[in-house]
Amino acid sequence: RFGFFSSGAIGWMITEEKFMKKLTFIDQLKVRASYGEVGDDSYNGRWLYESVYGSNTSQSLLTQGNQGELSTYGWITQTQIGNPNIAWEKVTKKNLGIDFSFFNKMFSGSVDFFNDYRTNIIMNGRDRAVPSYFGFAPPVVNAGIVEVNGYEIDFRYSQTLFEQFRLWANFSLTHSVDK
Repeated sequence: RFGFFSSGAIGWMITEEKFMKKLTFIDQLKVRASYGEVGDDSYNGRWLYESVYGSNTSQSLLTQGNQGELSTYGWITQTQIGNPNIAWEKVTKKNLGIDFSFFNKMFSGSVDFFNDYRTNIIMNGRDRAVPSYFGFAPPVVNAGIVEVNGYEIDFRYSQTLFEQFRLWANFSLTHSVDK
């Protein structure tokens, strides 16, 4: 019900170093890396850790006939089996990237490599192999794991022509594979 998720990032602006000052065609060259943990509790449903009960005042008495008689008394029935061990879904995100621009920002862009490792994915009880004689919808559980690896490339071109027109183009490419 409560979680602490840490993150951090570091970057190095290589173009600010003395050895790069002589290369005037490079406007920006930066290397960066980040690590973070994210929690997700957006599963549909509240109080998944609690068993839930509801009242029922129209329960059939199982008498003969088309409709059967309805009880005049209400009783409490369980509507959800709780899971006291349910927890946040957790994602560990890692990213390594380079930002660049050349020739007075005529060419610029970035390249990123990323990894997302998601654990404790909440799965609905009906999505699991539970025998029918269990007699009830099983509780949700933290059972799923997914890992996503990929890269993203962003390249931009921008130039002003005749002091009145600006020509620009953007190219973006993303590729990811999950397991």
